Amino acid sequence: MTITAYPHREGIRLALEGKLNFDARRVFREAVESRTEPHLYLDFRGVTYLDGCGLGLLAVLAKKAAGARQILTILGPQDLVADILGLANFGRLFTITSF
Repeated sequence: MTITAYPHREGIRLALEGKLNFDARRVFREAVESRTEPHLYLDFRGVTYLDGCGLGLLAVLAKKAAGARQILTILGPQDLVADILGLANFGRLFTITSF
């Protein structure tokens, strides 16, 4: 997985490319842990796969963001990834929208 940061509106957009799974955990954590912007946009257009570990990473991020009063938005997930997020009821943790 690769993650690239871009300024975006009142926050930062992290463009993710590849699989968000166990192998990507270190890269993902490093990319999101130091972010203090008021709004974090996770650009999922390039995410091709999401497993239980990836869902766990997102859940931990949501908890930390809530404590820091940071807004999280997932942008443009592909159909398979959007289905997984929907089945896991992650719409209650994040705003999920098309790009």
